[in-house]
Parts: sequence; C-alpha cells; structure tokens
Amino acid sequence: MAADPASDPASDPGLLGRLLRLLNPWAPAEAEAAQQEAAESDSVQRESAESESVHQESAESESVHQERPECGQDQSAPSDGSDCAEEPGCAEEPAAVSGPSPAGTARRPPAEPRAQDAPPAPLRGKGKNRRARGKGAGRGGDRAAAGERAPSKKPPMRTARDVISRIQWDRNLPEDYFDIGYLDRFLGVVEKPFGSFTWGDLPWQDYDVLAIPQHRIQYFKYRDVVVWDKARRYDAVFGSSGSEEEIEAAMTRIDAEVEAERQRRAEEAVVADPFADDDDESDDGEVAVAFQAAVPAGVAGVPEEARSTHFLAVRVTCAEVQRAVGEVQAAVVAHEPELAACVMRPTLLHITLCMVRLEDQLAVAAAGRCLRAVIDDMRETLRADDGALRMRGLKTFGARVLYAPVAPCSAFSAVAEELRLRLARVQGARLTNAFDYVPHLTVLKVSRPVARARRSRFIDPAGYAAHEHTDFGMQRFDNVHLCAIDADCALDGFYVTESSVTF
Repeated sequence: MAADPASDPASDPGLLGRLLRLLNPWAPAEAEAAQQEAAESDSVQRESAESESVHQESAESESVHQERPECGQDQSAPSDGSDCAEEPGCAEEPAAVSGPSPAGTARRPPAEPRAQDAPPAPLRGKGKNRRARGKGAGRGGDRAAAGERAPSKKPPMRTARDVISRIQWDRNLPEDYFDIGYLDRFLGVVEKPFGSFTWGDLPWQDYDVLAIPQHRIQYFKYRDVVVWDKARRYDAVFGSSGSEEEIEAAMTRIDAEVEAERQRRAEEAVVADPFADDDDESDDGEVAVAFQAAVPAGVAGVPEEARSTHFLAVRVTCAEVQRAVGEVQAAVVAHEPELAACVMRPTLLHITLCMVRLEDQLAVAAAGRCLRAVIDDMRETLRADDGALRMRGLKTFGARVLYAPVAPCSAFSAVAEELRLRLARVQGARLTNAFDYVPHLTVLKVSRPVARARRSRFIDPAGYAAHEHTDFGMQRFDNVHLCAIDADCALDGFYVTESSVTF
C-alpha cells in the first residue's frame, strides 16, 4: 500500500519552511518583501487592465458614432423615413455603448490615427534646426523663402602688396612719380615718395630706414592724383573692385592733365612777364627737384628768397666711379642725342650733403667756420669709420634727374646731420632742403631749355635699362666743400668753392 504523501513530514512545506527559517535568520524579511512586491505587481496589473478596458470601450463608442449616420441627416433620404428604418441600429439608440452590439452588426476595430494627424517626431542632432527650417534655410534661405533677393557680393580688390610689386617690376611705371599715404600711429596719414620706403620683412630692417606694415597703406598717388584708395575701394592700377580704368590709361590721362595745366601756367607767365627767367635750376642735381616740391610753381618762377645759393658736398675723385658714370651717360645720349647737354661732367661729380641759402658774405664766412668746426669735432668718429661711400644701381627723381643711390657710411650720416643742425643756428643762413635727404650721385639731369626743345622733360628708361644694376664703385669720404651755385666753374673744373676741408 502506497504511503500518503501528506503524512510524510519531509514533504510538508510547512516543516521545510520552518527549518529554512530556523537556518536563515533573514528569511522572514525576504519573504515579507517578496509578498509586498507581488501584491504591488498585482495591483498595477489590475489598474492597467481596467484602464485598457475603459479606453477600448471609449474607442468602440466613437467608432460606432462615426460609422453610423444619424437618421434624417441625409438630404436625399425620403421624408417619411422608410429607408432609414432599414439601417441597423438606426431605429433605436442603444442604451449603453459598452453593451453587446445589435444582432447582425459586427463590431469594428478602432480606427488607427492617420500619418498626417500624428505629431511629428522630435528632431535630434546638429542638423535639427536646419531640417526644421527647411532646405533653403541658412545663408540666405530665409530670404529665398520670403521671395527676397540676396545682396550681390562686392568684387575683390587687389591689395597694396600687389600695387607695390607692380610699381617695382613694371618698367612702364616710373616709381619716382608715385607717392604713398600711410597711417602713422601718432601723426595720422603721412605721405612719402615711393622711393623713400624699404620693402621686405620688417624684423630684418634697420632702425634708420623707412619700413611700414603694408596694412597701414591708405592710398597710392601718381603725380599727386590718387590711383589706389583702400577706404573708397578704388583701384585704377589693376582695374579691380569694379574700376574700369587701369594704370596705363590712368597715367596717360593724368600726364595729359598735368601737361595741359603746365601749358596754361606757362602762357599766363608769358602774359604776366615776357622777360621772366624760367630756368630757376642750378648745376646741382638736387636743386631743381627740391624747389619744385618745396615751393608751389608760381607763374613768375620761384621766389628769390626760396632759392638756394650754396650747397655742401663731397667731391667724387675716384677714377673708377667717373668711368662707370661716363658709360651710362654714353648709353643715354646714344638713345637720345638731345640729352648730350644734360650730362654731368666728370669734374663736377659730387654727393650732396645739404642745400643752404646764405644771405651775404658774413653768412658765407660763418658757414665756412661752421664746416671746419664740425669736422674738427668729429675727427675721432671719422677715424673710427672706414669712410666708404658705395654706389650701385640707377634711379630717378621725377624721371627728370638720373642718379646712382649712395650707401653712406656711419660717419657720413653723422657729419651731414651735425652740419644741418649747426647751419640752422648760423645768422643769415637758411636750409632749403625740401625732400627727405637721399644721398645720391647725379648722372644726368634734363634742363628746362632742353625739355622745351624736345617737348618733354622725362628721361626714357630704355636709354639706361641695360645699366640699372651697374656697380659704380666706391668713393672715400675724405673731403667736404661749401660750393656756390653759379654758372662759372673753378680752374680745376669743379664748382666755385667758398670753403673746403680735407681729412
């Protein structure tokens, strides 16, 4: 006979549970927590089932009302309502929507919401704002959506660096006719000749040169007429930024305007004083250029009180330099024979230190004493320096004076500066330098009579193009002369000298 499992103590769950509870002291708390969780889970499931039932009944009620038209709404139905009675569920409204459907009427599932009625899904990621605005949003997309036209972009403008390179490397552009206006941090806009600047990397430039950042350049001028202006976005050099005129056409136009103005003033001068002397220049290579810039061209010539009477210079005695200068002069004269009368004779070659006007002989004597005093006071400086004045290349002042730039030694610059300071304190003496001082050796200068005869005062660059990089050699800084500006020369072929010092 089989044993009754209920009588077996080992199979009694109550006994096993009691044994487990005796062995595990935390069992009662765990059992109580499990029972509490089970009760809470049953409560949540019941509430969820009730909520689903309520929502289902509500959806079924809405579906029945939407699908069953009310009696009498159809305008085409007969007025007696005979056809309306045939519709199931139309004769009598059910008492409860949640009850069973009438016989012969199938309950339809609730209608699913349409895609266009569903709320849009939230956008995520960096492009959500762009997608929300539309394909054309951003970069004028709003204007395009509104039907507006985006403003057109301004044409690009060539930079100051481009203009500098054009003037430096285009032989048809004489750089001596160009000026630059740049922004100084303390003085505002300052205008200087193009040749006064040193171009290159600023960290490698010396303290005694004029070098500026290119972004400070405000405008370029050709013969006092603006041809490039950063503020106005005007470019007549390359024709960029919408400008229709380029530099060749601009130069032709400006030259014609300047020549017409010169002719008009010449005619007025002849009417005002038929016997006026129009040749106000001297044999010195710097005087004519300085006067034209310092004193406005009056109809009757330069005022007498503005004319230089003397100049301080170093006489060039090196035979090598004289020979190199002669070769350049021969090339220019071969190209234009009319300029033969404009070459600087070998005995007149010199390097100017400064120009001065001396009112009388007392002032001349005082200037001579000043010269000797400066040299005596600076003999230690002169002995410590090598005294080499090196000349290389060719440039022009206004395309009228052809000269070789001089690389001065430190003693030369110191003596020139001290002479200008002391001469400014001499009674009856007045410095007449108009330009920033540029040490140079004059090779050829177009005089006004020759300019009138050839109807041009400009030197053709083609005449000296082959000698633009000539190395003229070196002259020792061992003499300074106070020379008079006069048509006559001394017996040795040099200028008439009021005072001279050799060291």
